[in-house]
Amino acid sequence: MPAEVGALWRPDGAPVLTGIGRRRLQPPYRKMWKLQRRLPAHLSPRGAEVTERVIGFSIVYTDSVGKKKREIMKRKDYESLAAFRYALRKFFRFSEEAAAARGLTIRQYQALLTIQGFPGKEEITIRDIAEWLQIRHHSAVGLVNRLVHQGFAMRKKGKRDRRKVCVRVTAKGRAILQKLAYINKQELRQLHLQSYLADLIS
Repeated sequence: MPAEVGALWRPDGAPVLTGIGRRRLQPPYRKMWKLQRRLPAHLSPRGAEVTERVIGFSIVYTDSVGKKKREIMKRKDYESLAAFRYALRKFFRFSEEAAAARGLTIRQYQALLTIQGFPGKEEITIRDIAEWLQIRHHSAVGLVNRLVHQGFAMRKKGKRDRRKVCVRVTAKGRAILQKLAYINKQELRQLHLQSYLADLIS
């Protein structure tokens, strides 16, 4: 049984949040993950009320009597999605190889990037790392252990709550992160991902 995907829309109909399954959605959205919306009049033939649900990555349109409508996807939509996914895969492969060339796994690079680039914080908790990398807590603990062992990160007790352990990047970690982040940024520019995104949202 495919997982349901919840979505929230602004009053103008534009999506503002999507997620896979209940666990991925954070409050206050968690209780609203099965929202539906009424479609514009031009998508509702003969004045029937048509709602949209996202199930298993497929958009299903249903009228007021429960009769399924045809999915609205054009050839161009598939081509844009496929091209965007291909560009992403090329970037991920480049990032993996660049990290490996410097003795890091891609997950270790992503963890360093998360710690250093977390909004408004210079040190974060393991729970933050697990959430941003979408991994389990015990996996994040092992990841941090390896980074600390290699000297790329360090643990530190929280300033307000001494029971809470925070993680920050060391000088050694920042040095290797700066190199990797720079070449990843350059690769992103060469891939022109913004053009793929423009095609998807147009």
